[in-house]
Amino acid sequence: MKSKVNRVIKAFKLSLILMSSIWLVGCVSTPISKDISTNQGRKIAILVDANQYPTHTHLSKSFISKAFVRKLDADWQIEESIIQAIRAEVEKNTDFEVVNLRNYGVTSSQEAALIKAKSGSWIIKSDREQLTQKLKQQGISLIINISETPTVAAEYCPFELDNNCESLYSQGYGVVSKADVLGHLYHASASFRTEISSLNPPAKINYAKEFRGINSHFETKRTLRYEETPRALKRITNEELKPFKREVIQHFSNIGRNVANYLK
Repeated sequence: MKSKVNRVIKAFKLSLILMSSIWLVGCVSTPISKDISTNQGRKIAILVDANQYPTHTHLSKSFISKAFVRKLDADWQIEESIIQAIRAEVEKNTDFEVVNLRNYGVTSSQEAALIKAKSGSWIIKSDREQLTQKLKQQGISLIINISETPTVAAEYCPFELDNNCESLYSQGYGVVSKADVLGHLYHASASFRTEISSLNPPAKINYAKEFRGINSHFETKRTLRYEETPRALKRITNEELKPFKREVIQHFSNIGRNVANYLK
């Protein structure tokens, strides 16, 4: 019996070592973001891949209310709103022009992912080389690829297992609410992932100091003022949605400011 226990402990320690090794290798293999050259173009192309309508994600793990996800009947013109927020910051503070990547024939976030890591360096994906060359000829030096994706909005920590918390996700941009013993808590959700890439040289520059944390839940989960919270959980009016939209767009204004600072 004792030898069996020892074998289990040994196997557990080995798995920890293996996981640590994989983590270290992953860290080492991430290429370093280098300074980019903008001599070949001064355009920044943005692709926004998102649903037309915002989402209300209600989080609950109790009897207080049931969790749900539903689309909201409000058109925020999210693509143009995001591009305009970034454009306002970049064009005000630099001599770069911000354009919509869709105008160059790119229509999805997957297609806009031009760069990958290989052997400690950034390279253009082999099936994206022709497209990349075309974009460079059009004067594009930076790509901002923005895709709607679930993001962490809260954590559920069972009372009896407080060291085994579970992440709860916002399933779309818009509204996140959470059941609470005192009522409902609300946050605006900028439920997107933003990738910023240079074409010359090829590099993902999310790892530059100006962009650290832009996709963390500390940035994508945006707190409203108490007086701005809706009055009814399932009957949020268009007027009550305005602060949520403001905070989502502010997230991208902040990114635009970071881009401008990076290019100075």
